[in-house]
Amino acid sequence: KSSFNHLELLTVKNYFKEYRLFEAPQLDQEQEWITLLKNNEYMIETELNNNALTIAGCILFAEEPEKLLIQAGVSAVAYKGVEKDYDTFERVEIGAPLSPKGLIKECVLFFQRNLSQEIISKNMQRKRIWDIPEDVLRETLLNAVAHRDYTISSNIEASIFRDRVEITSPGTLPNSVTIERMKAGCRVSRNQIITQTLKDYRLIEHMGMGVRNKIINGMLRFNQKEPEFVVDEYQVKVILYK
Repeated sequence: KSSFNHLELLTVKNYFKEYRLFEAPQLDQEQEWITLLKNNEYMIETELNNNALTIAGCILFAEEPEKLLIQAGVSAVAYKGVEKDYDTFERVEIGAPLSPKGLIKECVLFFQRNLSQEIISKNMQRKRIWDIPEDVLRETLLNAVAHRDYTISSNIEASIFRDRVEITSPGTLPNSVTIERMKAGCRVSRNQIITQTLKDYRLIEHMGMGVRNKIINGMLRFNQKEPEFVVDEYQVKVILYK
C-alpha cells in the first residue's frame, strides 16, 4: 500500500543527481519520477494498477521506511553487562532511509555514544578513542543491511555488551554461501538493487571484500581478536570483541 507520496523526494533527487549523475526531474514532475523509479526497480506497477515502492525503494528512499516495512530499521541496545537484560545504558529503534545521512549515520552515532570517548592529547588536540574501530562497525552494519533477508519481519539487532558488540542480521546466508566462503570473499548478493545503490553511494566497495579486508583484518590490526561468525537457519551474527 505504498505510493509515490511516501518517498523522501529530496533524498531520491540527491541520489540520482549527485551519485548517478542523472539530469533529475523537477520535484513537482511526479510522473517523470515514477517512470525513472520504475525503470530502476525502486517502484513497480502492481496488480491493482497502481505504482508502489519495491522493498529496495522503501528501504532506500521512503521517508519513514519502518512504517511501511516494520523490519526496515535497526534495534540498538547498549547493555551494562555481558548478557541481554533490562539494565541498559541506551535502547533505541533506529529508522531512516538507507542513505549516507540516514540510517547509517544514525547507527554510527549510536555506536559513537556508547563505544567511544573524546580525549585531549598532550598537544591539546581532541581525539576520539574507540572500543572497536568505527570503520569495522560501519562495515559490519552495511553487510547486515545489504544482505539480510527482508522477508523476515524482524529488525537487524545492534547489541553492545561490556566485552563485545553483536550485530545480528535476520535470515541465513544466501544461496550456497558458507562462513568459510564468505571469509574468502565469495561474491553473492541477496539484494542486488540495495547492494548496487550502496555501491553508488560509495558506502561499500568491491562486493565480497568487506568481510575479509575491513572486518576481519580491521579487528586483527586493532586487537588481534578475529571476529566470530555464527550462522543458523534464522540469522547471521557477527561478534566483535572489545
